[in-house]
Amino acid sequence: MSIRASELRVLVVDACPINQLLTDVILSRWGVSPEVAFTADQALCRATSEDYDFIFIELETALTGGLTICARIRRLDDKPLSRSLVPIVGYTSSSLATEVLLLNHAGFSDVLAKPCDVSSMGACLQRWCMRRSMRYDHEVFAHNQSVHVAKQSAARGRLSGK
Repeated sequence: MSIRASELRVLVVDACPINQLLTDVILSRWGVSPEVAFTADQALCRATSEDYDFIFIELETALTGGLTICARIRRLDDKPLSRSLVPIVGYTSSSLATEVLLLNHAGFSDVLAKPCDVSSMGACLQRWCMRRSMRYDHEVFAHNQSVHVAKQSAARGRLSGK
């Protein structure tokens, strides 16, 4: 399964209109038109009702911080197979070195320094979409194999009269 950037469904969670505009401009370079959530409630509502390929969360999002939003999205119970693999990338202007473990523990896949630029965001999209594609293909293959084995077992049971 290959993923083209123009086909990506992207959610940007950021309370700052200027950051949203900058992210939109950068993503539009690849033909991506992101959906935007201003608040944690909007982000959770969208993440629950839509299947996204990628989620960007500004870590200092007003009222509810990005860590809380990410953790709540990761805890959503009703995820289809591919949804559990969605990369969530934080972006922040604070020191990244001290936050990596905390961000990984909260469920972030990666973190970008603000202001994000075309090359760093493009490299991030490429890296995580490629990983997601490979993991998704592997999980689908494993799922299909288990279904195939179960069908073979049932067929053997019918043939042997069990």
